[in-house]
Amino acid sequence: MSSTPVSSESASEIPSLLVPMQGYKLLLPTVSVAEMVAYQAPQVGSEHMHEAPKWFLGYFLWRGIQVPMISYEVLNGDALPTVKDNSQLAILNRTRGDSHSNFIGIPTQGIPRLSRVVANEVSENTQLSAKVFDQLQVFVAGEPAVIPDIESIERECERLLNF
Repeated sequence: MSSTPVSSESASEIPSLLVPMQGYKLLLPTVSVAEMVAYQAPQVGSEHMHEAPKWFLGYFLWRGIQVPMISYEVLNGDALPTVKDNSQLAILNRTRGDSHSNFIGIPTQGIPRLSRVVANEVSENTQLSAKVFDQLQVFVAGEPAVIPDIESIERECERLLNF
């Protein structure tokens, strides 16, 4: 198993979530996740949905806010996963504050696991190439995970949804 250290900086812990997706886990710092909620089917609600890309699933209502729901897997060129009994929605805080929607919802394939990530326990997974919306393929304490490219995801949503 070949790996390259990602960072040799301080050994401070970053509270993170390992979020199960179809065939892999996303590694997200907890500050990027507003909340995890039970999966709810998206509302289509627009006559233009047939023109939307397959990765845009629709909207769901969270705390009185219409939040766009996307499939990370489809956005990255994979098949749309089946919703499971334990599927949840990861409600991500947007990093760009210039919009009417400060959140994006991503369906998961189960319940995330809290992980205290220490820099010296993270290394690049050189066996796999990052996909378009992956920032990096990594190992976290020997477990494979994907760090998503949140900024690119937001830009793609902005292009589609004008937010």
